[in-house]
Amino acid sequence: MISSLRTRASSFGDSWMKFWFAPGPLQTMALFRIASGVTTLFASASFVFDVEAMLSRDGVAPKLEMKWTSLSLFGEQPSLTHSYIVLALTIAAALLVIVGWHTRVAAVVAAVSFASIVRRDVWALNSGDLLVQCMAVYLCFMPSARVWSLDARRNRKKGRVPAATALWPLRVVQLQICAVYVGTVVAKAPGEFWLDGTAVSYALRMQDITRIPAFDFVTQNVYLINTLTWATIGFEILFPILIWVNRARRPLLIGGLLLHASIHFVFMVGPFSIAMLTGYVAFLTAAQAAWWYDLPKRATAWYRRHSPDMVDDEGDVALAS
Repeated sequence: MISSLRTRASSFGDSWMKFWFAPGPLQTMALFRIASGVTTLFASASFVFDVEAMLSRDGVAPKLEMKWTSLSLFGEQPSLTHSYIVLALTIAAALLVIVGWHTRVAAVVAAVSFASIVRRDVWALNSGDLLVQCMAVYLCFMPSARVWSLDARRNRKKGRVPAATALWPLRVVQLQICAVYVGTVVAKAPGEFWLDGTAVSYALRMQDITRIPAFDFVTQNVYLINTLTWATIGFEILFPILIWVNRARRPLLIGGLLLHASIHFVFMVGPFSIAMLTGYVAFLTAAQAAWWYDLPKRATAWYRRHSPDMVDDEGDVALAS
């Protein structure tokens, strides 16, 4: 009995250590770096035309309590120039993160400066901004520049070989995404509209947050609306459970991609959907990350092969002289 318990405890301990500290895929971390940088850039750039209204002391929040401005680059009452400097710093740091130049420093600067933007004005805040902030913070602990970066190119010239690293930063991102879905289900469960299958109909008719008008044949089709509503809540329930099953992971990620892409293009929810898809990167294998990284190259090569300028009258690819 005691021997059996010891064996099980030892097996659990080994599994626990493997879950957190097994070698992690460098390609996945690199793709997460690029995605996080793009998401931070997108979220920061959305403030460019509203700096005075949203960030400066002449806007809707002239002064905030110190609990919101602590650990912030803004202070209590930032001027318009000060606000533009912080925003420019965030955008510049996000660009450096994307290309992977002095990545660790750039990641910290991007995380601190974007967190300052998030803390500056709670009236401009949404859950997407908070999730972008989380992803930027997680990136600070991730050795994400060992491949596909200017830092990696510089290290190769110096003869440095990228070393394996622990998996735990990606695990934190994975658990964060699962926590978002759990929190969403908990928030929706008490609501009658999600349980009776009509929530999507109400959401599509909220004209102040929709990008495109909803058609009556969609919002008034009971069977379609019930299917969309229950499919959404069902996906959010199953994702945190089945994502750890290898066979279910790819279908779940594809389904989540379609879900969040549709949310982004139909509703004005800020960077939420993009931030969720950034978190999805943490679930990819090294081979899958490489596939996504090479996708622009393959698309460009396909376009060149089929471009009218590269094809002669008989349909053959023209050779450059």
